[in-house]
Amino acid sequence: MGALLAFQPAAGGAADRFEAARAWVEGAKGLAAGGGGPHVAKFRRRNGSGAAPAFTDRGWVASAGSWRHPDVPGDDNATLLARLSAGGARVLDGLDGCFALLWHDAATRTLTAVPDHLGRLRFYAAEAPEGLYLATSPVALARAARRGVDPVAAFELLATGVIYEDRSPFEGVRRLAGGKRHRFVGGRGAGEDDAPRVPPRVTGPRATIADVAAACRAAVREWGVERPLPDLTGGLDSRLVVGLLLDAGHRFDVTVTGDADEPDVRVAATLARRLGLTLRQVPGEQGRRAQASFASVLKAAARVEGTYDAAEYAAIAAVHEPHAAIFGVSVNGSGGEVLRNYWWDRSHVGRREGDAAGALLRRFAGAAAPVPFLEGSLKRDPAEHFRGVLGRTLAGLEGSTLPARFDHAYLHLRMRCWQGAIASATNEFWPAFSPLLLRRPLETLYRLDDRERLDHRLIRAILLSFPTPFHTTRLATGFPPLAPAPGNLWRFAPGALALPWNLWRRARERFRRGRPDARSLGAVRALLESGAADFLRPREMALRPLLDEARLEAFLARPSFPLLGRLIALEWAAREAR
Repeated sequence: MGALLAFQPAAGGAADRFEAARAWVEGAKGLAAGGGGPHVAKFRRRNGSGAAPAFTDRGWVASAGSWRHPDVPGDDNATLLARLSAGGARVLDGLDGCFALLWHDAATRTLTAVPDHLGRLRFYAAEAPEGLYLATSPVALARAARRGVDPVAAFELLATGVIYEDRSPFEGVRRLAGGKRHRFVGGRGAGEDDAPRVPPRVTGPRATIADVAAACRAAVREWGVERPLPDLTGGLDSRLVVGLLLDAGHRFDVTVTGDADEPDVRVAATLARRLGLTLRQVPGEQGRRAQASFASVLKAAARVEGTYDAAEYAAIAAVHEPHAAIFGVSVNGSGGEVLRNYWWDRSHVGRREGDAAGALLRRFAGAAAPVPFLEGSLKRDPAEHFRGVLGRTLAGLEGSTLPARFDHAYLHLRMRCWQGAIASATNEFWPAFSPLLLRRPLETLYRLDDRERLDHRLIRAILLSFPTPFHTTRLATGFPPLAPAPGNLWRFAPGALALPWNLWRRARERFRRGRPDARSLGAVRALLESGAADFLRPREMALRPLLDEARLEAFLARPSFPLLGRLIALEWAAREAR
């Protein structure tokens, strides 16, 4: 389900700006109308079907993204509306997936906005004198509510490629928090209700590894994916998802992106051959060509709408779009890090005292790149900025264990903000399914003793329940996903022999990180020559009030990825919002 736009008028509010925003989505984003009413518009994906809005005299339901409910077949809005009319708002507690949903109750004139449990699919609200606007498109809301670029969001995007918390690229266009039901009456906010949410507020009896495995299996079996195309790389997460799909009885091809000599590609080819699956390898050059073409990058900018690096997303879209015309759904292992001790270690297990925000600060602030062309008063200290972001994200969790706090930051800052930006853009042209981020697996996982996630113990146990190739085929590291034991040490010999080379390769990559090579310099030059140079004329840019013109001209004389792709994304959004 491609996109969603709605308007709730205040007293006497007119809908002319809503109609203009609807026309903009159809024109600028090229999404066809998929149904709607006087104050709600649904836009279809370019590939794949999606549920149309449902209307009765009791109200209406409209949605974008993909969702499931135990009492509703598929993602049928009409059946959900009937359930809501009979059972009220508590019916919404059963929703799961990556979605944005609106329910209008005619009896109370209440509009309820429901993001998914993490809020991964972007979903925004903006209040204006004429009423309330809600949409999965931040630019559509900025146009309707007449809002300019948010300087804080601009700093975050340019410095990190991500916009955090409830910010959008525009002032006064706020992203709705996941795990809540947001109520509006008469074009104004009327309160929020907590819905079932992911950790650390999960309660219940202690789970076992078998319980987590069963929850993952059930999530894949019950979702009912059709013609899936899963990623398969040299790591654990995609391998686990492929195993879950096979376990559910699916037959499918798999895909990997990269050149033939890359470790991920070699491992994917070996595992696919052993499993009897067809591997669709996408050469890395395909994405690099997209990044060097201004037409491709500008098309990507229309998808990300100022929420992600347009050049980086152009490479992603170059992989997905050809497959979207053949397969039904993209399946990936996003969120798999929560099945192991990501960002925390054995020393944190069981501890409730400690500065989780301080430990995470180095990770987030350290990833921020200097932005030399921001106007002086808008420059920010990354350490000070992310200290505030992390403090607000972890507020109220002081009684939780340190692993729970690390995981919460991972889910709500990395998965919601970074991965959610990618998933939201991809949702416009085909469905994307991340089974490890569904509510049921997460809620079961967080009842598991943290020690069971150390040393990849949980993932190894699940892989051992799959056919032999899953746990004997080596990973990109050269080692198999097995716990060493006297009877299998011979399987670790290739990894031990390759260890010096892998360590040297990683050190070289760290040394080269941020240093332009000949290939990236050539791509930047090609991008500028194919149209980006004309698009980024400092005196004509919509972002001009936020930029130091002289420093911007100096940057454009010697530009580099990723700042160039981020700047194009933000400038496109600012122009379209005017």
